[in-house]
Amino acid sequence: MRGALAQATLDVRPDPSTKALMAERILQSAANGTRSQETFRIIANEAAADSERSRLLNPPHPSEVAVDGLDANNFKHR
Repeated sequence: MRGALAQATLDVRPDPSTKALMAERILQSAANGTRSQETFRIIANEAAADSERSRLLNPPHPSEVAVDGLDANNFKHR
């Protein structure tokens, strides 16, 4: 399972939350009886695609976006 996750992360270069989702999906499939490393890799890649699709369909609100490295919630206008 680790090898499949490692290979999938080389394919898609996920952020930490996406990598966690990929690992979760691999573990769920293993719990349901999957044993194929190739199937684990495919499942991980599908999880990464789902995460990216969700990110594109639900972009962050402007108040949640950092400006020049500053936390947007603490940004004060002068």
